[in-house]
Amino acid sequence: MINKRGREMQHRNIRILVVSASPRKYGAIAFAQELIVRLCKEVENVDVDAVNVYDYNIQPCIGCVSDNVKMCKIPCVINDDMTRAVRTRNLK
Repeated sequence: MINKRGREMQHRNIRILVVSASPRKYGAIAFAQELIVRLCKEVENVDVDAVNVYDYNIQPCIGCVSDNVKMCKIPCVINDDMTRAVRTRNLK
């Protein structure tokens, strides 16, 4: 397979997760994120996914087991969008 630059492409199993945490959904960071995603998909032919934290309701940790991290409950006792964000991206 030949890419747009005329170079022969090898099959690569590369996955990239681009995370934007800007408080401005349509700001310069969002523009840069969109550009990175497009370049990764079109030019480099890599599997890329973008997450904008602005779209999720993610609450801070309340430290319910701050003395012993191993006792932390999974799933977390906080009912927010963190579980949805991780599960929809199939992160490992």
